[in-house]
Amino acid sequence: MVVPPQVPRAYDIHNLGCPIHGSEANKGGQYRWGYSLDRPFKITCPAGGRR
Repeated sequence: MVVPPQVPRAYDIHNLGCPIHGSEANKGGQYRWGYSLDRPFKITCPAGGRR
C-alpha cells in the first residue's frame, strides 16, 4: 500500500507496547502488530486483538 507524502509517518508504532496490554504486546518482537488492507491505517494488538 503506497500512501501520499501528506500522511504522517512513524518509526515505531508504540515502543512501550499496547495502551491496554502494555509490554505483553511486544513479547514476540515489536513488528507483530497486525493490519488489514480492508481497514487501512488501523493496527491490531498482537496480545488481545484490539484495534
